[in-house]
Amino acid sequence: MRILRPLLIVLLACTCGRAQKITPDSLRTIITNAPNDSVRIRLYSRLLSAQRKDSSAMLGTLDTMRRLSERMNTDFARGYHLKMRSWYEKRMKRHDRARELNLRSLAEFEKADLTKLLMDGHTEQAYLWRSANNLERIFFHAEKALGYARELDDLPEMGISLNSMGIVQRRLGDKEAATRYFRQTLAIFTELNDTKNQFSPTLNLSNLYSDLGRTDSAIYYGNLALDIANRQEPPNKNQLAYIYNNLGVLYEKQKDYATALATSRKALRYIGETTEDVTALSAATGNVGNNLLQLGRFREALPYLQRSMAQARTTNHLPSLEQRSAQLAKTHAGLGNLDSVIHYYEEHDAFVSAITDSLQLQAVAEMEARYQNKEKQAEIDRLALEDEIKSLRLKRQNRLIGGGLLVLGLLGSFLYFLLQQRRRIRAQNETISLALNEKNTLLKEIHHRVKNNLQMVSSLLSLQSDYIEDDAALDALKMGQSRVRSMAIIHQKLYMRDQVSTAVSAKDYLDQLISELMQTLNVSGVPLKMTKRIEEVNLDIDRLIPLGLVANEVITNAMKYAFVNRDSGRLDIDFRRNDNDIELIIADDGPGLGRELSTTSHSFGSLLIRTFAEQLEGTVEVDDTEGTRVALRFPFT
Repeated sequence: MRILRPLLIVLLACTCGRAQKITPDSLRTIITNAPNDSVRIRLYSRLLSAQRKDSSAMLGTLDTMRRLSERMNTDFARGYHLKMRSWYEKRMKRHDRARELNLRSLAEFEKADLTKLLMDGHTEQAYLWRSANNLERIFFHAEKALGYARELDDLPEMGISLNSMGIVQRRLGDKEAATRYFRQTLAIFTELNDTKNQFSPTLNLSNLYSDLGRTDSAIYYGNLALDIANRQEPPNKNQLAYIYNNLGVLYEKQKDYATALATSRKALRYIGETTEDVTALSAATGNVGNNLLQLGRFREALPYLQRSMAQARTTNHLPSLEQRSAQLAKTHAGLGNLDSVIHYYEEHDAFVSAITDSLQLQAVAEMEARYQNKEKQAEIDRLALEDEIKSLRLKRQNRLIGGGLLVLGLLGSFLYFLLQQRRRIRAQNETISLALNEKNTLLKEIHHRVKNNLQMVSSLLSLQSDYIEDDAALDALKMGQSRVRSMAIIHQKLYMRDQVSTAVSAKDYLDQLISELMQTLNVSGVPLKMTKRIEEVNLDIDRLIPLGLVANEVITNAMKYAFVNRDSGRLDIDFRRNDNDIELIIADDGPGLGRELSTTSHSFGSLLIRTFAEQLEGTVEVDDTEGTRVALRFPFT
């Protein structure tokens, strides 16, 4: 009876939560009467959940769990304590720390071969990586969780993992794999008659088919998701608002504006009932107004679009402002208000420019975050491997020493040694973490100094040119300054991206380089008719630097020889991608001094061009029959 009584108390605590809310005080009583530490440490997780609004109380409970896990001294206890510390860090929005702790708990559960906890831990790790938008890690841990779920024949967990993997594949652009995962997820939850979990894969399939341009299929699955949401008791208004909004957009794509209008009105009603999110309200209101606009009902459309525009202004949501300004211009055009048409088109142009600037900043931030997350994860993986190796060494030492332990004093000394070893490992981990932060700071400082040093070299060359009287030396010095500047432009753009990526827009780079060369070299003010046809192509620094130096040499050659003693001139610059090749063509209408740059010329400029062309694994062709035409071709990849 002494054993049965606490067991019954624990069983009652775990099953009666539906009938009444369990308070922290009642949980403490249950924990006190728990039959053993294994049950007790699990109950502490229930206590943590009950204390989730009291941070200091949660920290106290975690400290108690730590002492209990040290007393139990088992892989399960250490792993469970780390698991709940990870849960606490997630509650505090410290996802980096939560991932690290959860990874350490997984290492403990692996040693104990605890399949259920391993499955839950990998599912949690996949969720934690969402905040870092690391798709590779999300997929890896979801796939691991799926393997354990299949081992346990846990269908709900299999469905959750497959759905996560499908979302990752959709974002990676593998539509076929995403479709397969979503269909498997839907089949599992349909078999389980799990209406709540059927909704996500069904909606994901609708969004996926919308991405593929298969609007009919997207509408089919959208209506299926709508039916699932309506079958829930009570119907989930948030889901209904989202579905109606999606369906309205899909009907609009089919130009079925009447159905789109009716659907968008329902979306607006549900959104107004379920959220105070101004962005969502603005989108739904604007959808209604746009459908009225498309139906030619201009007067009805106007107040909706004006209200949507006002809502978007409160959040400065640029895409909505750009879209609404264009729609309002069209509405006023239908009403014959020409002054308002001009006003809103001017606003539309301003919003387009603002969006372009915002997207560039966002791209830089995303690449920086991706780079930093990859670096952090590599360090975390390395530390985890070191922990595992050290843990294996400690186990081997335990086995070797354990066989020779005959005296209680020796056993106590050994346990003390293990405790000291663990503390040293903790200290090493903290030292490594500090070193990683210092390394990141040093890298940023190096990037900053590279940019400043290039600027200093260019300035020194400019100052030096003031003291040189020999024309040939002065010309060579200015050419050197021009070449340094052509490289500095690239490093400036990379510095603005914080060295997250080595890829730079060749169009932006060439536009800036040509502009600076024209300002520097056309000192005589000869009117030039310049034609630029430069396509948007991203190149890495290893190919962009030689490309820029070739362009610098050819344009400089043209400015020095092609337009001397002339009233006007023509300069054509073409940069484009043809299939797998990149082509740069620079042509002038001068007297034809291409021999200075020909493959047989021994001039320094010609040598540079040939060297850079070989570096690009490309070819250079020079034609001076009618002016000078230099064509550089090299492979894109």
